[in-house]
Amino acid sequence: MSLNTTNGTVGINAPIKVSSNDTASAPPAPVRRSKAGGTINVKSDAPTGVAINISNTGQLLSLLDATAAGPGGKITILATGANSRVNITGSTGPVGGTPPDTIRAEKGTVDIRHTGSGGTIFMTDANIAADVVKIGALGTNGTLSIGGGRINADTLLQLYATGSNGTVVFVSNVLLSGGSMKLIAGNTVTVNNGVVVSVASPIADIYVSDLNHANYNAPLNGGNGSTTGMFILDGSSGSPTTGANTHFGPPPPPPFSGGH
Repeated sequence: MSLNTTNGTVGINAPIKVSSNDTASAPPAPVRRSKAGGTINVKSDAPTGVAINISNTGQLLSLLDATAAGPGGKITILATGANSRVNITGSTGPVGGTPPDTIRAEKGTVDIRHTGSGGTIFMTDANIAADVVKIGALGTNGTLSIGGGRINADTLLQLYATGSNGTVVFVSNVLLSGGSMKLIAGNTVTVNNGVVVSVASPIADIYVSDLNHANYNAPLNGGNGSTTGMFILDGSSGSPTTGANTHFGPPPPPPFSGGH
């Protein structure tokens, strides 16, 4: 499935499912189990304003049973406008329950990119799961803002804003889960005051230009201590163990590859 627009907003406020992993008890009959994952492409070239908006009632799902031969599918979200934004808002779910996935590609890839020079990606309570998850605001002044929710990747997780003034900022508590390699890279990486980024093992590797652009806890994560925000190993909140190592310089290439 492809959803494309040149000047307007692509709005998604209901579930879109392109492959299935139904269980025997899942209504309605008949049971549907796909042999391979489906593909979803969402693209907007809107120059300003909201280019792509996924509301808290919207979902993008490429599902695949664990026993299916595969391959897994791919969900791609791409905005190209110079100063537009992508909004992805997840559902908080029932009280005491597990929030539903906002974007899920079982055995597959989720690739969310903004390539505009001042493009922004705002993720609010978004719940994303795939084998590979790549999210990048890649323009010169790109901003990737992450607040709440969870991002689960089995093999590779990349959160990038690698333009000369690019910023990755965590604005509220979030969980980075799964057994993947976790790479966070930006000219600046910030964890706002009081925010905790919980990271499942293995811990994350953070790449920033220099210490002045590592705006998070100093003794725990190797940041500059300009904020109290921190990366901790998931489950260590009582006596926090570091959830990230800080490196100065460019991240491992290539950060992103392939087109839409």
